[in-house]
Amino acid sequence: MNVKEVEASSIDSLINKESVVLLDIREEYEYEDFHLKSLHIPMAEVMSRLDELLDYPEIVVCCRSGNRAQAIAYHLQKEFAEKDVSYLKGGLVAYMESHA
Repeated sequence: MNVKEVEASSIDSLINKESVVLLDIREEYEYEDFHLKSLHIPMAEVMSRLDELLDYPEIVVCCRSGNRAQAIAYHLQKEFAEKDVSYLKGGLVAYMESHA
């Protein structure tokens, strides 16, 4: 099962849609340093907090570099077959580079 990727250049338009949630799975200290408009659930807590994602038809998972996000997006895709699940390719590093 392949997980869809979202390019960093597309994030700004996605996070302003009501149907989309940007799920930031970084640790608290990473989130405090920099974050976009997002729902913050640390990676270790995501699977036990799935109920917080029920209202969103589209979930875009993000982390620092994209590696953790890709793994969590894979698990969410299996859990929510009816939802559109993807991850931010290159993570927030790629986002910041595209907005420099």
